[in-house]
Amino acid sequence: SMHRELFQRLRFSRDYLAEHFDTPVSLADAAGLACVSPFHYHRVFAHAFGETPHAFVTRMRLSRARHLLINTDLPVT
Repeated sequence: SMHRELFQRLRFSRDYLAEHFDTPVSLADAAGLACVSPFHYHRVFAHAFGETPHAFVTRMRLSRARHLLINTDLPVT
């Protein structure tokens, strides 16, 4: 099983991504928050959360867009 400290660092980086999904955060920056290399980060993030960092951020963005479309009069574009 994944080392508890690593999992905590991954959760910290995921929370950061969730709070900043509307701004570009590089894989290197996100990996830096978890104190691992970008390659290792991509692998352990996917192992821990069942999706890649990019998929996670995309899901956050789509969820936000869906919310705005349903709850505001903003145009689709």
